[in-house]
Amino acid sequence: MEISALAGTVKHIVYQSPDESFTVARFKTGEETVTIVGPLYGVKREQEIRIWGVEKKHPKYGTQIQVERFEISLPSGREQIIEYLTDNVKNVGPKKAAAIVEELGEECLKIIVEQGPQALAGIKGINSRQAEEIYLSLAENLELQYVLSALLPYGLTANMAVKAYQAWGFNAISAVKENPYLLAEITLIGFFRADLIAKNLGLTGDAPCRLQAALKHLLSEAEGQGHCFLPQSELLQKIQDLLQQYGEEEQTKHLEALEVLLANQELVREGERVYLRRLYDAEEKVVQQIGRLCYPKPTASRDRIEECLEAFEVETGIELAGEQKRAVRMVMEKGLSILTGGPGTGKTLTVNAVIAVLRKLKEEAKVLLASPTGRASQNLAELTGEEAGTIHRLLGFRPGEGPEHDAKNPLDCDLLVIDEVSMLDISLAAMLFNAVDPAQTRVLLVGDADQLPSVGPGNVLHDLLTAGVPAVKLTHIFRQAADSQIVTNAHRVNKGEPLEIDHNKGDFFFLEHDAPEAVAEIIKRAALRFMELGYTLRDLQVLSPMHKGPIGTVALNNLLQEALNPPHVETRQVQVGQTVYREGDRVMQLKNNYNKQVFNGDVGFITEIIPPDPKTGQELEILVEVRGEIIEYSREEVLEELSLAYCMTVHKAQGGEVPIVIMPVSQQHYYMLARNLLYTGITRAKEKVVLVGTRQALARAIANNRTTLRYTALAEKLRRSVFSN
Repeated sequence: MEISALAGTVKHIVYQSPDESFTVARFKTGEETVTIVGPLYGVKREQEIRIWGVEKKHPKYGTQIQVERFEISLPSGREQIIEYLTDNVKNVGPKKAAAIVEELGEECLKIIVEQGPQALAGIKGINSRQAEEIYLSLAENLELQYVLSALLPYGLTANMAVKAYQAWGFNAISAVKENPYLLAEITLIGFFRADLIAKNLGLTGDAPCRLQAALKHLLSEAEGQGHCFLPQSELLQKIQDLLQQYGEEEQTKHLEALEVLLANQELVREGERVYLRRLYDAEEKVVQQIGRLCYPKPTASRDRIEECLEAFEVETGIELAGEQKRAVRMVMEKGLSILTGGPGTGKTLTVNAVIAVLRKLKEEAKVLLASPTGRASQNLAELTGEEAGTIHRLLGFRPGEGPEHDAKNPLDCDLLVIDEVSMLDISLAAMLFNAVDPAQTRVLLVGDADQLPSVGPGNVLHDLLTAGVPAVKLTHIFRQAADSQIVTNAHRVNKGEPLEIDHNKGDFFFLEHDAPEAVAEIIKRAALRFMELGYTLRDLQVLSPMHKGPIGTVALNNLLQEALNPPHVETRQVQVGQTVYREGDRVMQLKNNYNKQVFNGDVGFITEIIPPDPKTGQELEILVEVRGEIIEYSREEVLEELSLAYCMTVHKAQGGEVPIVIMPVSQQHYYMLARNLLYTGITRAKEKVVLVGTRQALARAIANNRTTLRYTALAEKLRRSVFSN
């Protein structure tokens, strides 16, 4: 039930979190006393407030009002203000309080908070030291209350208003009223929520701050689609469509807004390209660093390298293919090189050979290995027998401070190996290459150029290959790998050839079903069957190209959770947002959290849910095991950073491998069906692949080799400045 403008008095604070983002209080309204919960910033016992919210039934604590907005009743009228000053300000008695009201009027509290101690100058009995004390006391008690009272009616939540206050102090009121789009820079709200607040504040549709915010929003949206920039003509067309402003006068204002952002250096224009400043800087930095790394860097004579290669083959009993030897020679002779190839072509063996040969040439050679995600680095460590971590961990990334290792404090190693480079976006590449000392370190980038590009902006691996960075592509499929239908079909997909499936081999299955609901049911049954055969949740991964629809990630996660980890009397569960989380659930990290050292795409399992208890002050806590470590999440962190992971998008699965992959291939995902998506999904499996869908959808995915264009200038800039000869 909706609660609107309910007035009353806070009689008791049951619990308040240290940052005041969650409060439980007893609230007396008329003859009734109810429990209210929510972000009641600055609220104290015996304070009169008005609340807006929703009445809910808590299974343990009964009826509560979830407060969405509140107003603190500020003192008004001469007598009330004198009483407030006397009760709340040290060394102010009724006489001084009356003098303040007489001099400044009934708006005196606001005047003092706004103008500071000087507002009290000249009032009899108040010297400069006392004026400072009165101001500080009122500021501490009333500043936040004034900010909340002024901003909440315009549609800000208490959290937003408090973040504005933390950023700008009392000036938050004028800052938000002048440019509500600034909120998007300090809170999690986007352009559309800020636009709604702007409308409530009465800003016009062509206000310069609105147009500037729209342009930045469009470039951020383009970044989310993988672009480093947008052509100016496309950006200006997009703002017309976004704001539905097509007139000549309006178009002139759009261009003026763009010029202001360029003049302020928030955006950068290079020819027809318009960049967000940080993406332009990242692209330029990568070009500069590649130029420093791409030069001959021989470790020894060619004869000596050949001797070491032969010694490696004798010691291991493995004969390297000609292209693998060529790759080892390349790394020994170049400052930067790339090794690519599909599954079964021996990339890991080649990396091991590179490390072994380098250590034969230089016994104390220091080697560092890393990849963009935790899962990929785990695989790398297992396959090479060397230590490996994420790029963020390697660089010592510190939230709010940047990386520990950079150009002034480079990584200390002779060889740096980066795996799964197809996942490397332009921003991470800039940080990585900036931490390499070209005089000491040679770099080997390893990846599969046929996989999906990075989730973040840019197409780094593709651009480096296109530009002409020295590279070897492994194509020979080794006999053991050739026996795997997963490997052979992955290569068939890559060549645009139809799959060849022998169900009797037991490692690759295609189950034909048309209706999306039937496809979802078959996926569920297949997962249950593998569990019956002794596999665990750790062994299974369902992949889907999209989030929405009956075979999107959201619906499949709910279906699979109920089937594979159903409710049980001894299993705790909790609803956070729209999602129910249960002990035993497979979950995924959605964004980098440097404090916890968990990163976008990391998968874990909920080991324990500790429910909230207002009586003891215990807040909700969810414990998740990620890579053998227990990570603690609060309710807010779960809401922002976790999702169920029985099913995930193919993009999110990059860099990881599991024994079994189950994947819908349906016309429902028509616009997403592409060769690199199917190829990437198949190559996540080590033992078995199950595709469920229609032959038409499968044929479309294999035939569709058109990759989505990404606006990136890295290859062009490298060709012009580094590889022009």
